[in-house]
Amino acid sequence: MRDWGTLFSSYLNSGVFLVPQRRSYSDIRRAAADNSLNFVRVELKAVGGKLEFLDAVAAALHFPSSFGRNWDALNDFLTDLSWRPSTGYVILFSNFHALSLGEPDTKILKQILHAAALYWKERVVPFYVLLSEDISAREDDDMLYLSLLLPGGKGKEAVDYLKKLRAPKGVRLQNVCITFGRYDGVVLFESADEKTALNFALEIGFATGDIVETLSAVPAKEL
Repeated sequence: MRDWGTLFSSYLNSGVFLVPQRRSYSDIRRAAADNSLNFVRVELKAVGGKLEFLDAVAAALHFPSSFGRNWDALNDFLTDLSWRPSTGYVILFSNFHALSLGEPDTKILKQILHAAALYWKERVVPFYVLLSEDISAREDDDMLYLSLLLPGGKGKEAVDYLKKLRAPKGVRLQNVCITFGRYDGVVLFESADEKTALNFALEIGFATGDIVETLSAVPAKEL
């Protein structure tokens, strides 16, 4: 886990950073406040394209009405910020991983953000841009699997096994949940090889004594 307080403590650390997508960014906000930095969160969850993105940034940073809604204007305003003076800035782009700009525009945007960080760093002003990344994103060739565990009699022993479950070679474990109701638990994992995935599911069944129902799955947003 990154130490945000240490990162934000010196303008020399200014730059663009990836952060895991999460429900709460309170630790980042708190570290910014502790270092007297202006924290701004730009929510991109419902943003669909370039103009919507520029509008979202303008709204979050309270750009003056003269903002021109283009990349040049974004660069100019990010290297000004005279309307919101501060000893330094932390700009968090939440749900950045879901932003659909296309390759050319995404490249331009990242160049602008890096240039802005360098601009302020050269002026001894801390400036940090944080881009959320989707920690649940799958490898391109991996298939997602969901194993449902029907109770088989081992009870607590099965629960203890699931708590310590580790993925073998060829499997990426996404999550293990203990459930209440029809199933003992749910195991979410990825594998590029169906045989490896099914062997992993069988191993879980043997170890827990549970009946394992394994399904292949595709995230709804990919359909």
